Amino acid sequence: MAASYSLNSSIYVNISELEPGRSSFGIKMRVIRCYRQPSSHKADPDDTLELILHDEIGDHIHATMDYGVFKDKKLDIIEGNLYKIMNIMVAHDMSKFRTTTNPFKLRL
Repeated sequence: MAASYSLNSSIYVNISELEPGRSSFGIKMRVIRCYRQPSSHKADPDDTLELILHDEIGDHIHATMDYGVFKDKKLDIIEGNLYKIMNIMVAHDMSKFRTTTNPFKLRL
């Protein structure tokens, strides 16, 4: 399920309420860091867009999006701006190197 970038929904949760398997919700987050990550695998040549987000409480979470999706949707994601995002996937963050202490990661 692809992420939807709608400003009309009223079902938003904080980072502390996120859990894997839950998908019918939205988040209001500020982008505090955004960068393009080159792929390190020859089998998967697509780059990703990596985001560090924080909510109104101050909790942080790492999010990732395929760079091709970012380009295709012509999204303009700017550090410091607030975004409302719907239909995201929450997963356990099993990365070796982590950008936040949150046990979960978002897939947009």
